[in-house]
Amino acid sequence: MDKCENLSLDKFIEDMSDDDKNSFDPTATTAYEDLAETLRTIDILVDSLSSQNVVYGNILRLIIEGYDKKEVLDMVDTGKGKTQGYVLITTVLEMAKDLYDEMNE
Repeated sequence: MDKCENLSLDKFIEDMSDDDKNSFDPTATTAYEDLAETLRTIDILVDSLSSQNVVYGNILRLIIEGYDKKEVLDMVDTGKGKTQGYVLITTVLEMAKDLYDEMNE
């Protein structure tokens, strides 16, 4: 039987107070919801920056995926030299932070 199927109220209450980690308790954690919200926020930020300039969205997505600035510059054609490319990455990150702050006001 699936843990989500045919769960009586008595069983639900019993499981909530049970230390057995195999019991069903939907109030136990919000980790999945938190992760989903974080991923939605990232998608909104990337989409917003991409609507201004596709390169901005690509830069942000790569930084979020864990690439360092040098790797990003190797992967994205910014149309700029190395120094200007680093400045652009910093600018994109500042833009993303500003958008995030606006979203959370």
